[in-house]
Amino acid sequence: MRGVPPSLAAGKAAEFLREVLAEKIDGLEGLWAMLSCKAAVKAGQELAQSEALALLEAWLAAPEREHCPHGRPVAVSFAATDLERLFKRR
Repeated sequence: MRGVPPSLAAGKAAEFLREVLAEKIDGLEGLWAMLSCKAAVKAGQELAQSEALALLEAWLAAPEREHCPHGRPVAVSFAATDLERLFKRR
């Protein structure tokens, strides 16, 4: 290895290399999926308002924004009736 991808923290380089060598990653698409997960904002991580707005703008511009690279939903929507039921208003 001669370098570390800019989106991957230097401390994660060894883990990344182990996963690649263990063939846990399927081709280039799998590599990009793993890198996106490693670089993703994690639960509880605080963002500056400018970072959050930039992230939302980038997400809105993405052509396939409904699911993450692993197929999990990125956002959910609720109808008004769903929210009423959730809060026992109907």
